[in-house]
Amino acid sequence: MKKYKVFWVDDEHQSLFNIRQMAIDEGIELIAFDNAETAIADLKENFLWYDAAILDGLFYNIAVEEGIATRQTALMNVVNSLKDIRPKKHIPWFILTGKENIKNENDFIQSEGKEDCVYDKLDNNQIQKLYTRLKNEADHQFETQLIHKYQDSFEIFDFHLDKDTKYDLLKILTKLYSESTIEFDDYNSIRIILEKLFNKLKYLNIISPDIKSLNGCSLFLNCRHNEFEFSKKIIHPVIGELIFRTLNIAQDGSHSGEKLSFRVQEYCSKYNAKHLYSSIVHSLLEILSYFNLFLNDIESVEKSKCLWIRKNIIAGEIAEISANQYGTFISENGTRFSVLPIHMDQYSLTLHQKIRIEPKEDNPLHIKNIFLD
Repeated sequence: MKKYKVFWVDDEHQSLFNIRQMAIDEGIELIAFDNAETAIADLKENFLWYDAAILDGLFYNIAVEEGIATRQTALMNVVNSLKDIRPKKHIPWFILTGKENIKNENDFIQSEGKEDCVYDKLDNNQIQKLYTRLKNEADHQFETQLIHKYQDSFEIFDFHLDKDTKYDLLKILTKLYSESTIEFDDYNSIRIILEKLFNKLKYLNIISPDIKSLNGCSLFLNCRHNEFEFSKKIIHPVIGELIFRTLNIAQDGSHSGEKLSFRVQEYCSKYNAKHLYSSIVHSLLEILSYFNLFLNDIESVEKSKCLWIRKNIIAGEIAEISANQYGTFISENGTRFSVLPIHMDQYSLTLHQKIRIEPKEDNPLHIKNIFLD
């Protein structure tokens, strides 16, 4: 079922259970307010997510009002706000009221040409007609079409990622379907979404919170991070490969310069590369769709932490290099380790270079692995 988010202002909304339930049955989420002041503040911030608006004929203008609302000032203020954002997004609006005479006796509704958009909230048939018409008009809005087309990818923002990230994804898709030139900011937006996804996975201990870099997160999810041991695969290998490839292109495309591995910006400026951007965006969509289901299945933070353990990693520096090319590694707590010439040469180690090592399990003063920052 398609989902719709609807901006609703009615000072009696808390008691209108029937309207709410009928909305749920139609896949409509009503975001309710009882006064124009609070409603307008939310509308200015979140207008992009609303597919339509339902307004009572009379409601409070400010939050501290009490009693029975008798003036149409609040309605006018909300409608004017809907007009103000129309250059950014057109939100169709309707009147749902219990006042029988409001259609014919409300000068403002008549001046807006909205007489045929007034519905009776005491009549279930009228409410059903409103919801049917509302969805039909919302389906003509470009942003709504995008969210519905990629609904499986957008669902991760319902419970797992914040709404600002949802806005980033919508901007990415809007750019994809536009005729605009692809720029580094467009690839950076993809990188930002992956970063926020990784931060969520760190919070749940699916990724070690100690991992700082995006590339490190990618290696970790693919069970290829050499500072950790993994009891089993964390994610499906297809998604692991998509993350690796998407991140490579997105990070490279977020920068410019000759020393980059792929020089994505150079390629895009020379060949337009709309298909490249499209492929990366669709890879991102698949990643988000997968992780929505993945995160729904996570039972506990502790269970996810059981998937990995950190190796015994020691930080320090190369303190000495002898004439026969043996090195001496001294840890931060003063423990000394001998570094073989073959490893000095393999890692091109220099005097006072900061490195990390993993000692051998059977001989703790011998080095098993060397890690460079």
